[in-house]
Amino acid sequence: MTERSRGIWAYIGVLCACFALATLAAIPAAAGAQTPGDGALSLRLYGKIVRNELASVCFRKVYDSRHMAAHPDQNVTSMLLLISAIPTPESKIAPTKMEMGVTFRNGSQVTDLGNFCSVEGKELLCRDGCEGGTQVTFPAPGVAQVKLQDVISVYENPQSPQPGAPDGEPAETPLTKQRFGPDDRIFRLERVKLADCLPIASDPKVRLQIERAR
Repeated sequence: MTERSRGIWAYIGVLCACFALATLAAIPAAAGAQTPGDGALSLRLYGKIVRNELASVCFRKVYDSRHMAAHPDQNVTSMLLLISAIPTPESKIAPTKMEMGVTFRNGSQVTDLGNFCSVEGKELLCRDGCEGGTQVTFPAPGVAQVKLQDVISVYENPQSPQPGAPDGEPAETPLTKQRFGPDDRIFRLERVKLADCLPIASDPKVRLQIERAR
């Protein structure tokens, strides 16, 4: 077996391990164990204690040209954040899901960043398999602070060789120009009307809720 072949199989093994971890991580979420249904976090998010019922809030941040010029290492020009409690028949408390969409400097968009979250004190930790995750805190009413934790690694580094590319050459992928910059780490978003998050809502129940609220 050549060095290149060994590298490809190693890469495949990592992908399989990540898939297994992501699958296991989804099990407690489906069981209803991951929710801010008790206490101050639920009140701050939804204005009430949420049990096994549907509730959603939307946050948004758009950076102006002056900010982007002052932060050349920041690639995100806007961000949408949707936090939802999604009820399930087998749950006593609805699991919480975070969905996020971003727009980059070149105008490209990614609208499928998200995962189920666990409550860590007064914050949400939304893991993404073995690729880190996103930490969301709510420092003030109507404010969400998003801290990206290694989520950048989800998108290919154009300097890294990829399986299927000639030895020593980076592979061109659709995500090459959709990557986070070195200064894309912490974002402060403000609450907006729920309809603003319709473009990133993937759950049918949440989409229907948003459409009815418009």
